[in-house]
Amino acid sequence: MNNGRSWGPGRWLLGAVALLTACNTADASPRPTAPPRPSVAAPQPRTTVLGATPDRLAGEQVASAGPNVTTPDDPRAGWVPAAPLTANPFAEPVGNWVGGDIPRIYPLPDGRQLWWLNDSFLPPDGKPPVDQFEFVRNVLFERGLDGSMTMHTSTRDGAPWDFLTHPEPDHFQRFFWPLGGEVDGPLLKVFVAEMECTRPQWGICFEPIRTWLATYTWADLQLVDLQPAANDGVKPVYGFSVVSDTAWSYLYGAGGEYNTPSEWGGSDQTFVARVPRGALEAAPEYWDGTGWNPDPASAAPIVERGCCDFRMSVIRWAGGYLGVAKEDEFVGRRIFVMTAPRPEGPWTDAAEIPMPNSPDAPDRVTYDAVPYPDPVDGRLAIVYSTNSMIETTVFRDPSVYRPVVLLTDVR
Repeated sequence: MNNGRSWGPGRWLLGAVALLTACNTADASPRPTAPPRPSVAAPQPRTTVLGATPDRLAGEQVASAGPNVTTPDDPRAGWVPAAPLTANPFAEPVGNWVGGDIPRIYPLPDGRQLWWLNDSFLPPDGKPPVDQFEFVRNVLFERGLDGSMTMHTSTRDGAPWDFLTHPEPDHFQRFFWPLGGEVDGPLLKVFVAEMECTRPQWGICFEPIRTWLATYTWADLQLVDLQPAANDGVKPVYGFSVVSDTAWSYLYGAGGEYNTPSEWGGSDQTFVARVPRGALEAAPEYWDGTGWNPDPASAAPIVERGCCDFRMSVIRWAGGYLGVAKEDEFVGRRIFVMTAPRPEGPWTDAAEIPMPNSPDAPDRVTYDAVPYPDPVDGRLAIVYSTNSMIETTVFRDPSVYRPVVLLTDVR
């Protein structure tokens, strides 16, 4: 989340106040809206945070149940199970990685997983304090069959650099962040957002300017193609999350920029499009509220909630679909779990998870919750990010800037 420039803690706090103010005074201009949701209170599941060593729900074991294959139309049938998720891989430093956020997780057919993170600090000695010149805009970790993590970056001038590099030399201004992806034969295709940072403001100075599709050979992680997405727009960003059955890949569209609730395709709306299974480079069809339509202007939101943000990520679950989002991101207090029988819905609340209060650390924020792609002992695990609104706090102690793995009893 760090913008790569040191603007000082005053900028961060001012940005937080501005975010709260904008959230409470969002423009109510007319725009297409999502179908209404039933007014039913969602249950609050039991949860536990996985640390560097295995934690447990009271009286119960924590183990992986393998790939989340529950229906005949799941394209991951026959894949090698991933290593059991018994701990948070990022609860402690990994090599010289000491902090970062927003991991996107891509299962591979051979049982490995790729965890692709956004902005991360990589000091040469792997120890704090850190500064803005010891970080990369994206870093890839390969999780092996034994649960070990291997870090992948590029290099520049002998130092680690972004795993997926931007053509411009200054990654303080333009850079790539990973989004949803899917395996297609020997290839892993991942949507990436091209981000631009033009104004010093809190820790969030960026906005998406274009959506791209990066294609790798998943066996050796070699980049073979990088091209603009068939729909390379950013309101919404189609491919924010991707999930497939054996016939189609569904590209969920969400706002790539925080706190844009008054805009078409803003951060409080989720859309869905589809392409033939694995053909993420193809022109999508869009759900228009009643059917699939090739005109992107016909798209209708499937979920709309929160005063600022509700950027939903989706996986297959229990014969249907499950979505997770942190309502209102940095200023919100709840993660919602939603389920649907079909990719377009109808979406209903399955669980509401209050975020922990930190009265002794009011500068701490949580954001960008995503579902772990496989059940953990039949339960849903959620990964979300933590940070401080005060930049110097992160420089001094980057452990406040790490993903959290939350194990729930949602089945």
